[in-house]
Amino acid sequence: MTARTHGFIAYLRVDNKPVSPAEVASTRHSRAKGLLGRDYLEGVLILPKVRSIHTFGMKFPIDVALIDQSMTVRKVFESVAPNRVVLPRSRTRHVVESAGGRFEEFGLRPGAQLVVALESVDLISGR
Repeated sequence: MTARTHGFIAYLRVDNKPVSPAEVASTRHSRAKGLLGRDYLEGVLILPKVRSIHTFGMKFPIDVALIDQSMTVRKVFESVAPNRVVLPRSRTRHVVESAGGRFEEFGLRPGAQLVVALESVDLISGR
């Protein structure tokens, strides 16, 4: 028998277009850990209240976007290699990270407006 239920997933929207599942690092610990120890990231990681990042100990290059208070992309760094630092820029309030090369697919560029939305999804589980 199959039961149908509804759930929600966080999704990143770029200029009102849904582009990627999103993880939100909502605790100090999850923000400090970031992507350390991971082999890959399928979607994006959103780091609220973070102004700069480092890639020491990372296993893969990442794209990094610096976001202002109104969720507008201020600056994009593509394919930041491991063992690098992205310093804070004026008006940065949040950071979005993804696997290197993904931002181009998403259309994520300076000036883009971001929204993190909960999207309704059907979850199907079997017994």
